Amino acid sequence: MERKASPSCADWVIRSATPGSVERIEAWFGGHGYDPHRHDTYSIGRTLAGVQSFHYKGALCHGVPGNTLVLHPDELHDGMAGTDIGFRYRMAYIDPSLIQSVLGGEPLPFIAGGLSSDPRLYRASEALLIEQQWSPRVVAEMNDYQFKVVRIEGEFIWHSHPETDEAFLVLAGTLRIDLPEGSVYVRPGELYVVPRGGAHRTAAQAETKLMMIEPRGVLNTGHEGGERTAVNDVWI
Repeated sequence: MERKASPSCADWVIRSATPGSVERIEAWFGGHGYDPHRHDTYSIGRTLAGVQSFHYKGALCHGVPGNTLVLHPDELHDGMAGTDIGFRYRMAYIDPSLIQSVLGGEPLPFIAGGLSSDPRLYRASEALLIEQQWSPRVVAEMNDYQFKVVRIEGEFIWHSHPETDEAFLVLAGTLRIDLPEGSVYVRPGELYVVPRGGAHRTAAQAETKLMMIEPRGVLNTGHEGGERTAVNDVWI
């Protein structure tokens, strides 16, 4: 299915880099988001900022932070900003067979209006909507520097940042930084700074969480570009 996005250059959609049985996306739209369309999956998500408005089963619905969106398979819906400040949201697409296997043959659940304010459902969907790996998210700014958190696993690409040093603070797990002269291992609570222009590759044998400190506008792939380049300046 093709999802048509607004032509505004400020709009963006990030798709999971390694989709498996569950596809995940995060997106921001300043106005029109999607034309009417259907999914053959459950669409479960939440509005992170602004108001997400959509037509669903003959009604105009409004998702706000704190609600859980649950759209039933094969139900027609669209998407747009409910106010002039735009909206940001995160969504996971779940094959109905996965839910059916858990229910043991019981009828598939249906949530009227496509929205729930039940805190139990909100907490239960948290793990589904966790952000994809290798996609840094800004948590704070100081002067021209950004503090970004990211989850990683596996190996990244070799790259460098000719214009700046780059600092890595490990929050959980073990970070391996490959350098031309060898590898260093950084553990929780430890900080390592890759000097300006230094070629390096980050890696982790198991999922690792870390904070990066670097000037605003620095791309995760440096000047290498390519499909591993993450959308920049995305706040958590």
